[in-house]
Amino acid sequence: MSFPKDPYDVLNLPRQPPPTHTDVKKAFRQLALQYHPDLNTTPEAAKKYEQIRLAADRLLNKSTHTPIQAARHSWAAHYNVTRHPRFPLYFCGASLVAGCFIFAGAIHIHQDLYTSNIHQEAEKRRQNPTERQRQIMEMLQEQQQQASHWQDKHKQQEPP
Repeated sequence: MSFPKDPYDVLNLPRQPPPTHTDVKKAFRQLALQYHPDLNTTPEAAKKYEQIRLAADRLLNKSTHTPIQAARHSWAAHYNVTRHPRFPLYFCGASLVAGCFIFAGAIHIHQDLYTSNIHQEAEKRRQNPTERQRQIMEMLQEQQQQASHWQDKHKQQEPP
């Protein structure tokens, strides 16, 4: 169905002053009673009624659309663009995958920072031990010497 070029002419409304919402509705009702297919059985009535309906829709919805929305609508109508029915599914899937990659990257960076920090802290502790750490290290060295002395003693007692 081709859209009429001027909805004001179809509804017999003046351009200036711009018609109000109620003026458009009133003109639509008058013409609808005259050309509605249930009331008028002539073959041109259905086509004329459709033009009247489209013109009224265009004028009534004009105030709710911003110029950007109107441009998008006219572009989509001109090029007959429709969205793929699975577009939301593809969009959600792509967003989920991208989110996982971003999360994995953040974990990897955090892990690198955390492990390098642990190694730095361990090196600092080795170079500058506290008093308690020195006591523990001395105790461990004594136990290690005792264990090696015990092993040497038992190796000497074994017959060849």
